[in-house]
Amino acid sequence: MVSTKSHQIALVALLSEHSSLHGMKTKVLSRDTDEFPGGHAFHYRKDFMRQLFKGEVDPYIFHMSWTLNKDNKQKFFRQIGEWYLKDTCVASTVTNIIGEDKEIGSGDLVEPCCSTEALFACFYSDKPSKFPCKNSPQIDKGGKPFWK
Repeated sequence: MVSTKSHQIALVALLSEHSSLHGMKTKVLSRDTDEFPGGHAFHYRKDFMRQLFKGEVDPYIFHMSWTLNKDNKQKFFRQIGEWYLKDTCVASTVTNIIGEDKEIGSGDLVEPCCSTEALFACFYSDKPSKFPCKNSPQIDKGGKPFWK
């Protein structure tokens, strides 16, 4: 049996096979693309991340793949200045947010949940951050500070 550490590797293989069998045109983007960066860019492409913070690159979307769990994903997005969900709505139900008696309508969660400004916070000095997080601990064993 073959195994991988990512569902994405298996999905890419399945898409490639399905494309070949049925004549579909499927495009799989490189992990090094600047338009659709992922966790690989966050964890390993420091120059790209510095360009992102300087506004020299403007990706369409940033997918925090290559990351252990959703708690770290949230911390990493907060640290790069791309987190807009208020804490009151994290891991909460609609009922807890708008109340039990109210029927949900279009936009009911926008005001209580969405911030107009990024909710920045420092967590790890050895991971990319929009602003220096020099006093934060390191997450990776032997990690080197992102900002020197």
